[in-house]
Amino acid sequence: MAGYDPMKALDFESRNGFKQNDIDDFLRKATAVQDAIKGLKDGTLDPTKEIEIEGLETEEKKRAKEEEQARKKAEYLERAARKAAERKAEEKRKWWRGAELFKDMPDDDDDEQDEEKVQRTNAEA
Repeated sequence: MAGYDPMKALDFESRNGFKQNDIDDFLRKATAVQDAIKGLKDGTLDPTKEIEIEGLETEEKKRAKEEEQARKKAEYLERAARKAAERKAEEKRKWWRGAELFKDMPDDDDDEQDEEKVQRTNAEA
């Protein structure tokens, strides 16, 4: 039993994988819910108003979160469309630049055909 570490056996995180912070967060939220229920029972909290408990989203928070997600999605789509338009414009510019270079290049096949025509006309004459 040379490899047995009794302190590691007592370490809660290594035994079950839950971190102490996770457990503390859960207990804080559970206590807040328990306090809210107790407040509703004894009348210290108004049941007509929405109760804010950390970790639980209210309708207002959900709406704000959805609006933020929609805004981010719209911004993303706008950026993607702008990048696509820029790529297309760049591709078009490169294509036309290449076409202009190709247009300015002498065509060897045409020169050979022209020389053959000249030779034929000289031979016929």
